[in-house]
Amino acid sequence: MPQLDIQSYPSLIFWLFVSFGLVYFSLRYFILPKLSRVLGHRQEKIMHQEREMKSILEKIDIIEKEIDKKLHNARLESEKLLEAEQEKLQGIFEEKKKEWKELVQKKEKEVRHSLEEEKRKFLLDFKQELPRLSSLVVGKITGDFTKGNI
Repeated sequence: MPQLDIQSYPSLIFWLFVSFGLVYFSLRYFILPKLSRVLGHRQEKIMHQEREMKSILEKIDIIEKEIDKKLHNARLESEKLLEAEQEKLQGIFEEKKKEWKELVQKKEKEVRHSLEEEKRKFLLDFKQELPRLSSLVVGKITGDFTKGNI
């Protein structure tokens, strides 16, 4: 086997150093600088995007706070408007309730007056008819029909 031959060691060592030297110099001066530039550019881009993201998040927080503030103010405004409308409606309701109460009292008074008038007429008619009715009742009981007309 020629790999184990001691006489071929110096040439193997020479080519080992030459190949590894070429690999080292190509990596050191060509590949690694390009990789470091790409990684550096990538790192800068990531940092720039992180800064943009932070500024956007800050803007979002500011906008959310403004929206919350406007929403709170709108809620307070709507509660005030609702309260005012409720008070207005309560006033209207009380006014209508009072009107209906007065109307009911007026109608009740009219009905009472009309009932009293009818009662008075009935009693007057009854007083006028009482002698005739009495004579009829007495006539029926006694059998004498001469006084009343049946």
